[in-house]
Amino acid sequence: MGLPNNYSLEVPERCLDLLTSLLPNVRQNSRQMDRYQGALTTTLTLALATPMLSLPIERIEKHLGLDEGYADDRHLAPELAKRVSEAIVNRRLSDYPAFAALDWHFLEGIPPFNMARGMPGVLARKLNTPEAATAAQEMGFQLFLRCLRNALSHGGIIYLDEHGEATAGEARMLCFVSARPERTRYICDKRDGPCPSHTPKNKDLRLLRVSEEHFQAFLHRWVAWLRDEKLRNLTAA
Repeated sequence: MGLPNNYSLEVPERCLDLLTSLLPNVRQNSRQMDRYQGALTTTLTLALATPMLSLPIERIEKHLGLDEGYADDRHLAPELAKRVSEAIVNRRLSDYPAFAALDWHFLEGIPPFNMARGMPGVLARKLNTPEAATAAQEMGFQLFLRCLRNALSHGGIIYLDEHGEATAGEARMLCFVSARPERTRYICDKRDGPCPSHTPKNKDLRLLRVSEEHFQAFLHRWVAWLRDEKLRNLTAA
């Protein structure tokens, strides 16, 4: 296999190729369905989505406006880095109709809860409201991308059924949970030795929900967006 020259562009494209070719086989694998009480479509989708989102964000978007970083692809495609910068500054999700049309729902300022215990019913109901759909349309495009990246990178995923409620069965929706840490400065006045390690507390959570089918459609459009030479085909006129 040829090595990728630009991880931010080529790895997402390869992952999408794998997702497209493997999904039909996973949907028809009766042995796996018997073993796991359903097709492993969600597992496959999330496994391949993680590098598809994290690599371009970590190796291009995260470094915009900064000196060259230790994992920085901007020199490989400086025009792309410039266009990405222009595409995210002061843009909302609604500025990208091909993405916005995928029925996202968004909540922020949510007090931290343990997602391993499932989705609290009150939050499931709030995510089902028109207000949550409007909030998703109005969220900044950079925040939208970072919510997905953070959730995928840190395991912030809740499987939901077709009603948007936590399920132990097959997922029909996905909730991406992203934590917002406290920004208060840590002060250590221990003067007779090194300061102890400090782990910042989470201030609150952001919840971004979409159906599994629409998330798969987003991944296709995401790779097309990365590959678009002008990055304008998916933007509002």
